[in-house]
Amino acid sequence: LFGMYNVVRSDTFDHEMLKYGADALYSLLEVLAVGARFDAVNPDMADRKQSFSVLSPRVVLRTRFIGRERVILQYSRYFLGKSAYPAFPNNAAPEADKNAVMLSASMAF
Repeated sequence: LFGMYNVVRSDTFDHEMLKYGADALYSLLEVLAVGARFDAVNPDMADRKQSFSVLSPRVVLRTRFIGRERVILQYSRYFLGKSAYPAFPNNAAPEADKNAVMLSASMAF
């Protein structure tokens, strides 16, 4: 479980943001794990229509080799509020993409 609440206050600008969610990973085998993460994000507490949430299932493949290599395949589905928009530098796009795929690899010694 995680959460983050941010407040910015100045003479000319007040801004509050909230993010929370959960992340879980289960090892089916020594070399295979599955997991999921859920995020709920409110980038501007004054405008709840900008809120969005993200559901991200993933598969993790690991080796039993010395280096602890792993490959992660993750899909993320965004559930956008009515006023949600892409972040800079893509903020000029007509709407945010609702689907994303990530493939990453890492190795540790």
